[in-house]
Amino acid sequence: MNQKKEILKPFHKVFNSRFSVLFSILSLYIIFSGIIRIVFLFWSSKDLDFNLLFILRAFFTGFCYDFAVGTLFLLLYSVYLLFFPKKWIGSRFDKIFTYVYLAIVLLIIYFSLLAEIPFWDEFGVRFNFIAVYY
Repeated sequence: MNQKKEILKPFHKVFNSRFSVLFSILSLYIIFSGIIRIVFLFWSSKDLDFNLLFILRAFFTGFCYDFAVGTLFLLLYSVYLLFFPKKWIGSRFDKIFTYVYLAIVLLIIYFSLLAEIPFWDEFGVRFNFIAVYY
């Protein structure tokens, strides 16, 4: 039991700091993207070569992509958290900025994840250069 507490101690610090919302939103985005990736895997199972190495490589590449995109979504908020004085955390400006920015980010994230479903149905791939011209 004590060993379990030691393993979870770094996560407890991260998710109970001023960056907790940032890491929670990033984790949520990565989890939802992974779920979409799993759904697409089963959706296209008839066209798929079930080579475990290829599937693991695709999921790892997708995770790296999702992490990079999620980080870019939250870049402005992370800079804000780094430079905003700690004594002003919880102020009216802080709450307004956090709620508005994260509402916009969540709207973009959910829209893009849900928009991938009809795009996949039409083209059989995730968003790519075709999406820009479509």
